[in-house]
Amino acid sequence: MTGSDDHVVRGYSHLAEAFVTASRVLVAVAARSLAVANTEITPAQHRALVIPAWRGPQRIADLAEPIEANICNGTRSRDRLQHRGLVRCDPGDRRAVRVALTPAGKHLAPQITAARSAKISHMLSVTPEHARGFMLTAMRAFTDGAGEVPNKAGRWAGTPIPTPVAPAQQGEHP
Repeated sequence: MTGSDDHVVRGYSHLAEAFVTASRVLVAVAARSLAVANTEITPAQHRALVIPAWRGPQRIADLAEPIEANICNGTRSRDRLQHRGLVRCDPGDRRAVRVALTPAGKHLAPQITAARSAKISHMLSVTPEHARGFMLTAMRAFTDGAGEVPNKAGRWAGTPIPTPVAPAQQGEHP
């Protein structure tokens, strides 16, 4: 790491610490939400379900990249999900088999997400109202920077979150 890289890391240490703390909470919520499904799937397998739910059928290589797995691990995840009846393979192009959700997978992905959303909504309900717009802006910037695909209205994610009002337009905060 160069001296300038060290400065950037130090400059963000408090922010990084806050996100690490928040991530512990979110990981716990994510783990508990998998229990709602009454099926034994891992967080990575859930992510492998969510990606085709948002993007449509995916090649194994395209599915493996966002879950940070190599193609062999992506294939194993696909095999496990296929064994559970949650995905199927569409061989449309013989060079690239696409993984698609079955009706059971289409039901399970939003069920888990709804459980997560409910728990997080409850947590947010005790957050001071004046902080919520800032939180939304920060989370959107963070997930955009990470390349995360947002839940899309019209698929299964529910209604879109309203765009936050800029802080200057919100007036004084208590």
